[in-house]
Amino acid sequence: MKRTTLIGAAVSVALCCALNSNSNSNSNSARLLRTRSLRATSERSDLYEIPGVEKVKNKGLPWWWKWVWGLPLTQGGEPGEPLQLGDSLRVFKANIEQIYGGGESFDGAPLAEGDIAGLADGTLYLGMHEYALRFGPVYKLCFGPKSFIVVSDHNVAKRVLRENSRCYDKGVLAEILEDIMGKGLIPADPVTWKQRRRAIVPAFHRRWLERMTTMFAEKTDELCARLAKTTEAVDVEERVGSLALDIIGSAVFNYEFGSVDRVSPVVQAAVDTLREAEHRSVTPAPYWKIPGATYVVPRQVAFRSNMNLLNAELNKCVAAALLDRNEADIEQLERRDYETMENPSLLRFLVDARGEQASNKQLRDDLMTMLIAGHETTASALTWCIFELAQQPDLLRRVREEVDEACGDSIPSSLADVESLQLVRLCVAESLRMYPQPPLLIRRALDFDSLPPIDDDHPETRLARATDLFIAVYTIHRSPRYWEHPDTFDPTRFLRPFKNPDIPNWAGFDPARWLGSSLYPNELASDFAFLPFGGGARKGMRRALSRFASWWHPEEPEFAEQETLDGTVDYSAAAELAGAARKRRRREEERVRYECAILVAVTVAVLGTGIELSISKLSAWKFSAVEIMTRHGMYLKAGAVLCGFAAFCGLIAGATVVVFEPRAKGSGIPEIKTYLNGVAVHRVIAERTLVAKFVGIVFSVSGGLLCGKEGPMVHIGAIVGAIVSQGRFETLARRMHAPRVASHKFLRCAAEKLELIAIGTACGVSSAFGSPVGGVLFMIEEALSSWKRRLFFRATFAATLNCFAIVLLLTRFRTRKGKWTKLKFRGMAVFHDFDDDVRDYDATGLLFLSVLVGALVGLWGAAFVYANKRLTIWRARFFNESSSSSSSSKTARFAEVLLVSLCTALAAYVPAVSFDWCRKIDNPAPDGLKTKYAKRFQCDDDEYNEFATLALSSLSDAIAALFHQAASHAFSVQALACFMVYASVFTCVTYGLSVPSGLFIPSILNGATFGRLFAVLVLPLVFPNDSMNNQGHKVRSLAVAGGIAGLAATTRMTVSIVMIFASTIDDGAHLVPILVASLASKLAGDIFNEGLYDVHIHLNHYRFMEDDPPEKEDRDDDDDDDDSRRNGSIQAHVASQSTLACVPCRNASYKALLEVLQTPHHAFPVLDDDTGIYLGLVSRDQLCVVLHQATPQPPSSLSTSSSSEGSWGQPPPPRLAAVDADTRDFFPHFPRRGDLPPLSAVGEDAVLDLSPFVNRSALVVTPETNARYVWRLFRDLGLRHLPVVDSKRRVVGIVTRKDLLHAYDEPPRARKPLPPVVIDHSDISYTIDTGRGSGGSTSSRGINLAPHSTGIV
Repeated sequence: MKRTTLIGAAVSVALCCALNSNSNSNSNSARLLRTRSLRATSERSDLYEIPGVEKVKNKGLPWWWKWVWGLPLTQGGEPGEPLQLGDSLRVFKANIEQIYGGGESFDGAPLAEGDIAGLADGTLYLGMHEYALRFGPVYKLCFGPKSFIVVSDHNVAKRVLRENSRCYDKGVLAEILEDIMGKGLIPADPVTWKQRRRAIVPAFHRRWLERMTTMFAEKTDELCARLAKTTEAVDVEERVGSLALDIIGSAVFNYEFGSVDRVSPVVQAAVDTLREAEHRSVTPAPYWKIPGATYVVPRQVAFRSNMNLLNAELNKCVAAALLDRNEADIEQLERRDYETMENPSLLRFLVDARGEQASNKQLRDDLMTMLIAGHETTASALTWCIFELAQQPDLLRRVREEVDEACGDSIPSSLADVESLQLVRLCVAESLRMYPQPPLLIRRALDFDSLPPIDDDHPETRLARATDLFIAVYTIHRSPRYWEHPDTFDPTRFLRPFKNPDIPNWAGFDPARWLGSSLYPNELASDFAFLPFGGGARKGMRRALSRFASWWHPEEPEFAEQETLDGTVDYSAAAELAGAARKRRRREEERVRYECAILVAVTVAVLGTGIELSISKLSAWKFSAVEIMTRHGMYLKAGAVLCGFAAFCGLIAGATVVVFEPRAKGSGIPEIKTYLNGVAVHRVIAERTLVAKFVGIVFSVSGGLLCGKEGPMVHIGAIVGAIVSQGRFETLARRMHAPRVASHKFLRCAAEKLELIAIGTACGVSSAFGSPVGGVLFMIEEALSSWKRRLFFRATFAATLNCFAIVLLLTRFRTRKGKWTKLKFRGMAVFHDFDDDVRDYDATGLLFLSVLVGALVGLWGAAFVYANKRLTIWRARFFNESSSSSSSSKTARFAEVLLVSLCTALAAYVPAVSFDWCRKIDNPAPDGLKTKYAKRFQCDDDEYNEFATLALSSLSDAIAALFHQAASHAFSVQALACFMVYASVFTCVTYGLSVPSGLFIPSILNGATFGRLFAVLVLPLVFPNDSMNNQGHKVRSLAVAGGIAGLAATTRMTVSIVMIFASTIDDGAHLVPILVASLASKLAGDIFNEGLYDVHIHLNHYRFMEDDPPEKEDRDDDDDDDDSRRNGSIQAHVASQSTLACVPCRNASYKALLEVLQTPHHAFPVLDDDTGIYLGLVSRDQLCVVLHQATPQPPSSLSTSSSSEGSWGQPPPPRLAAVDADTRDFFPHFPRRGDLPPLSAVGEDAVLDLSPFVNRSALVVTPETNARYVWRLFRDLGLRHLPVVDSKRRVVGIVTRKDLLHAYDEPPRARKPLPPVVIDHSDISYTIDTGRGSGGSTSSRGINLAPHSTGIV
C-alpha cells in the first residue's frame, strides 16, 4: 500500500501541474503588432541585396536567379504589415545565397553543419542539444530551404517570450497544429485565444478544483490497486498515460475512456498525432497539403485515421453536453455543488456558461488541445519522475516518509494535501526541468528584430521578417551556465539560490520569488532559465490552469453580473492636457454628437418600421383567415389555425429568450433604467439582445400574447445608442467608424455612452407612439437619474427626427401608392383622432368621474402589481432561475410559453364563437371610422361580434374600438366584464414570461376597458337625463381616462405618459381629464406598492439607487455612536471590500502597484510621498492603462530632484513614463493585471510618477457628512467612489455604492466578520481594519466604524 500511495501522491501533484501545457507559451499575430522595427529601409536591403552575393557574383546560382527575385510575388511586406508570401520567400532566398552562392549571413548566426541523424529519429531536441554544445547558444539550422534560428539563452528567451512578444507568433507551430487542434488554445490567433481564455479561466474556480483533486485520487487509487496485483513488467509510460487520459476524460469531458482497464487506442492515437506534428515541423515541403495525400501516403493515412478516432470521441462528448445544456451565469456556475453533481466536467461549465455561444467546432478544438497536450505532458513528467526516483533509493525513501506523514495510507485528495507535499512537488518540478514539456518552443518573427548579444563570441543576432525560431528549452534546462550539476536529479535545488558570476545579465535563481506565492517554481524565479511550460504574456491561461497548484484569489471582477459605472468626469492633469488640445475641436465634437444622435434616431425608426410592418402583415393574415373561416361555419378549423399560429409564434418568441439571449426577456425597461442609474447589467446592451428583442417581439405580438411592442422599443433604442456611442458591437467588437477613431475617441467613456443610451430610449418611445415630447419626458421622468440641458436639447432633436423618419417610412410602406409627401401615420401605436363634438365635455362632472375612475384603476393596478410579483417569485423558484438552471427548467419555460400562448388564443376564441355577442351596427359613419374595428365573425352582415371585436383584434385596434365606438351600448356590461377578466389575467401572466413583452399597450387596454365598463354602469345613474349622443361622448371620454389611468397604475408615471397619450389621440381638449386620472391612479397605487418596473428591479437584485435613501427607524445598537445616530453622519474609513489600498504620487513602485492591483478595489487614494496627505484619486482602469503603456525613461531625461535620487553612493532607481495612457483608447475593455509587463521585465526598483494621472478634483467628504447627502451625491453625480478624509486631509476610508446600499438594507444583510489585513512591502506596512467584525458596525443611517491608521503601499 505504501508504494501505491506514493504513486498516487505523485500523480495528484503532477496532474495539478500538467494541464499547464495546454497553453505553453505566448503568441501574437501581426494584427496586434506594434511596429518595433530595429532596422530602417536601408537595413532591410541587407537582406534583399546581400553584399556577399554581389562580391561573388552569385557564384553557383543560375542566371535567372536575380530576375526571379524582382517579380512582384517575391516582394516582402513593409514593417508593421502582416506577413506575406514574399517575406518567407526572401528568407528562403537569403539561405540559398548564403549556402550555395557564398553570400554573407544577414542574421549573423553560425550555420550548423554535420550529421542530422539525431534530428530525424524523433528526438529533435536531443540533436539540437548536441549542436548547441558545438556551435553555441545561437545557431542556424537548415532543412533544405527551410531554416530555423535555434536559441538556448535565457536573455534571448525573455526577449522573444516577454519583452518583445508582440513581434512574434507561433508560426509553423500554428500551421502544423491547425489540422490537429484547429483554433484551440495553443495554435489560436490572439483574438480567438483571448475569447476562449475569458471563457475557460472562470471554470478553474476553487470548488471545481477541490472536486477534481478528489477525482484524481479516485482514479489513481484504481490504477494503484491494479498495479499492486501485477507481477510482470509494466510499461509505465503507457499506464500513466492511460491514467492521465482517464482523468482528463472525466475532468474535462465527463467521458470514461476506460484506458486503465485495457490498452487504449485513443492514447496511441494521441501519441501518434503528436509525432506527426513533430515530423511536419522539420519537413521542408508540406506534402500533406497536396490533394489526396492523406489517402495515398501511408503516414498521412494513419494520421487521418487517428484524427477520425479522436474527433469521433470528442464529438460525442460535445453532442452529449449540448443536448442537456443548463444555461446559467458565471456566479451561479461557481456556486454549484460539484461534490454531488453528476457531471462536474469542464465541458459542462463551458456549455452552460451564459453568453458563451461557442460553436461545436470551437469546443472540439478546445477539447482536442487539452486531450493531446494535457495527457501527453502528464504521462511524460510522471514517467521520468518515477524513473529518476527509482535511481535514487534515498530520495525515494524521503518522499515516502513525506507522503506517510502527510496522508497516511490514503491518497492526497484535496488542495491542502497537495500543498503539504513539498518534496513531491519539487520532484515533479525537477522532472520538468530535466525533461521539459515541450522541449522546444517555436516562434516566427512578424517584423525585423534584433536578439540581445550573449557574449563576445555571440554578438547581436538580426532577424528578418518571417524568420522561424526554436527556443531550445531542453538545452537551457541542461545548461551548466544556469544549473549546478544539470544532469543530476536534485529536487532540492529549487530551495537554494544560485547565481553564476560568469553571466552578469542573469539575475540567477531566487527561491524567494516562488516560495509562499506559488506551489511550483516558475520562469520569474529563474529569470527565464526554467521554462517548464513556456513563458510570456500568453501564459495567462497557464496561470488560470495553475490554480490547481495555488490558492485562488480573484484579480478582477471581469465576469461580474453587475458592474458599477463611473459617470464622473476625469479632471487629472493628463485628461486636462488632452482637453486643452481638443479646444479647437469643440465644435467638431458637438457635431459628432449630433451625428451620432441622428444615426440613433434613423436606426431606431428603421427598426421600428420593420417591427410594425412585420406584426401588421402576420396579424392581418391571422385575423382575416380566422374571420373568413368562422363566417363559413368552419369553427374547429378556425380555432385550430388560431391556436397553431399562436403556438408557432410563441415557440419562436420563447426560443429568442430561452435559447438565444435571456436578457431579451420582458420589456427591458427595468434593465435600461438600472443601467442609466449607474449599474452595468451584463449583456443588456449587447447586439445579441437587440436581435433577440427584434425577432421575439414580432412573434410575441403576432401570436396574440397580451403584450405590447412599445416597451421593447425603448430597450432596442437604448441598445442602438450604446452601439453607436462606441462605434462597436458589445460582443463582436467590430468598429463601425474605424477610419475616424481620432475624431470619435472622446465618445469612448461611460458618461458619453450613457447619454446616447438615454437618447436611444427617447427615440424608442417616440417611434412607438409618435410622440417626441413624450419620449424626452419619459427619458427624464423614468430612465435618467440625472440630466443636463445639453442632453435635453439633443434628445429632443433626435426624438423629433425619429418621429418624422418613422412617420415617413410607415406612410411609404403602408399606403398602396407609396407616396412620400402625404404623411398619414404618426407612430407604431395610434388610437386615431376624436371628433370635434367629442371634444366638448361637462368639465365638472367629467373631471370628478375621471378622478374616480383613476383611483379605482389605481387600486386595480396595485392588485395587478402584487399578483405579478408573486407570480414572478413563483416562476423563479419553479424554474430555478435564481441558481444553476437545469435542462428540465429550460424545457419547462418552453412549455410555459406554449401553454400561455394556447390558453390566450383559446380564451379569446372559444367565448367569441360560443355565446351570442352579436349587436346591430347603429348609424354607420361615412368614413367608416366608428365601424372600422367591428368584427363580424359568425354574425349577420349588419351585426358585429362585440367580444371578438375586443379579444380577436390587435391590441391597438381593441383600444381604438373602446375609444371610438360612439354608442354607449356598443359594448355590453357582460362583454366588457368578461374581457376585463381575460385581459387582466393574461396580461399578468404574460409579463414575466420567457418572451420579449411590453406593458404599455396592455395596461392602456385594461384601463380603457374598466373606464368604459364604469361609464356604462354609472353614467345612467349620474346623468339620467342625458341624450344618447351625450352619454356616448362621456362613455368614450371615461374610456380615455381609464386608459391613461391603467398605464399610470402599472408604471406609476404621470407627465410623460400624459404627453404620450395626448399624442396618440391627438386631442388637447382631454388633456386635463387624462392628467387628473393619471395622478389619481398613481396616488392610489402608491398607497400599497410601487410600480411594476421598480418591483422587477428589486426582484432581480439590481443595485438601483432611488431618489432618496429608504427611511428606517433607528436601531438601539450598542456600538452606534449617539452623535452619529442623532445627526445622521457617515463615519466611514474602509473600502467596500477587505482592505484600503493607497498609492504614493511621485515615486510609486511598480512592484507595489502590482500588489495594489491584486485587491478588488476600483479606485485608489493617492497620497503625498512626504506628508501622506490626500492628493486625489486614480481609478483601476487608469492605473492599468498607465502600467500597460509604461516604458523605461531614458537616463538623460531623468529628473535631478531629490525625489529621484537614490541613497548615498547608489544610482537612482529606474523610472518609467507612460506617454500615451489615454483610457479612451481602451474603453470599455481596459488592460487587466494579467496583461501588464511582469516585474522581471521592468525591474524590482522601477518607479513611476502618477501625478499626471491623479484626479485632484475628485469629490471628498468628511466623516461628519450627512449620510443622506452622500446618497444624493452618488445618485445625482453618478459617483462610484467617494473618499473620506479628516480635517488634516488624511484618508480614513472610501465609501462605495455598495457600501451605501448595504447600509440601508432592510433588513440589514448579514456580513461575515473579516480579520484585519496586514500587507507588508519591505519596510513599509499598513494595517486596515475591515470594519466587518467587532471593530465596527453599520448603523441605520450610515456606516460607523472605528478609526484606524492608513499607510502607503
